[in-house]
Amino acid sequence: MIEVAESSRSSEIFKRLLGQDAPVFLIPAWMEREKNALKGTVTRLPAREDIDVPVEEHLIVELYSK
Repeated sequence: MIEVAESSRSSEIFKRLLGQDAPVFLIPAWMEREKNALKGTVTRLPAREDIDVPVEEHLIVELYSK
């Protein structure tokens, strides 16, 4: 479960996310969002093909293997 902290809910940006003019975001297939709440659930681990951004795994491995 991923949830916005209670102390942050009064922030203007989070109020806007629940308002009528809330921006529309594409929710990944491996997540579910509670419609009228500031929380969601990771339903499964994302597979490599689920990740839309370009990632060069070999560079990550190289960095952390030092």
